[in-house]
Amino acid sequence: MSKKLAKATFLTLLCMLLVTIPILMACGSGNGGAMARPEIRYGWLWDFTGRAAVGTTGTLQGMKDYIRMVEESEPLPLRINIITYDGRSDASRLMPGYMWLKGQGADIMSAAPHDVEALRSRFEQDKMPFFSLPNQMSTIDSQWLTSLFGPPESQIEVIMQYIEDDWGEQYPTKPKVAFVGLAGIPFYTAQLTMTMKMIDENPTKFEWIGSQMAPVTTTAWASEILKIKGADYVITAMSGPPCASFMMESKQRGHTGTFIGPMESYLAFWLLMKSAVSEDTLDGIMTGHWTVWWSDDSPLMKEIKHYAAKYHPDESKLWEMHQGTGQFNGWLAGMILVDAVKRAAARVGAENVTGIELHKALQETNLTVEGLAEPLKLYPGSNCFVRSVFLMEYQAAVADWVRVTEPVVPPTLAG
Repeated sequence: MSKKLAKATFLTLLCMLLVTIPILMACGSGNGGAMARPEIRYGWLWDFTGRAAVGTTGTLQGMKDYIRMVEESEPLPLRINIITYDGRSDASRLMPGYMWLKGQGADIMSAAPHDVEALRSRFEQDKMPFFSLPNQMSTIDSQWLTSLFGPPESQIEVIMQYIEDDWGEQYPTKPKVAFVGLAGIPFYTAQLTMTMKMIDENPTKFEWIGSQMAPVTTTAWASEILKIKGADYVITAMSGPPCASFMMESKQRGHTGTFIGPMESYLAFWLLMKSAVSEDTLDGIMTGHWTVWWSDDSPLMKEIKHYAAKYHPDESKLWEMHQGTGQFNGWLAGMILVDAVKRAAARVGAENVTGIELHKALQETNLTVEGLAEPLKLYPGSNCFVRSVFLMEYQAAVADWVRVTEPVVPPTLAG
């Protein structure tokens, strides 16, 4: 082959290669021709098959739906890769789960509030940020934790104030208050501690009937119901099947007082309640709540309903989603997360966003959302984005929850 022909052949091959490389890069990116994006790894250490699975899976789905909606409109500067570890309501899986997620490269994590409490010394030592959903008073001062809403103890404050106001001064007696919960779980025992604190501080306003703390495996409640007989208000601090069976047996044994509890006792497991408990038993129960409910007509809820129907067109699936808090609480958590990701990427560049940078951005969040009582931001004295609590009552006549109080900031979150 002559030198002239060889040179021509080389130039031809070079041109072909220069044309082909961009095509190969586009095919390998999986992102419409763009280079593969950097990612942030978000580890979820929750129950996906245990006692809290219904609420957890629904919340994660709501978060994923929000991220999907944003990505369809304008892809984020970096990919949010959610990796999960199933805690199965088994405390022995907590530390192995944390270590596994850390080994998978998690930049930030989420866990149930009592698990966050148990892991606190470890993740603070590791400087591992956590962005979770509920909180507890014991971790509300952690600089490495942010949460969507406050602790159930704060809801107890609002519930006790409601009991006092609802009872009024026209009666010569004080309202009789009892407490029923699950033993050995800090998330529930902390609510008893707050109830007792308010009883002790207001001896002239309440008559204390007592507390009954049962094992998590309890399915029969005869003795506990007998001991709280006559209570005007029963604060229920438990979730899932134990709560449903307690309500049914109490009604069957003639209990006429009001069941009242935090969001985590009723709303988070409303699908189970609606499926297992009769309407006449549910009628009149009350709950604390932080955000929105499906019957709200706010722009926020309209948006959530629209995309829930779009992404989950199966009617039975959609109906199940409407029987709990997971979809809209996950949506709000996704909103906060995406906003923080965008700001972190704008500050340091998408390829330089770490868990620490994302945590910094989360702490600077300030989002006004029509439908919420206050902007989503961290207020002085707490590390949660939503601090206002309101009460709702289930009314069988309309087969839905009805708001009965305006949102108020509990004293523990007032700063």
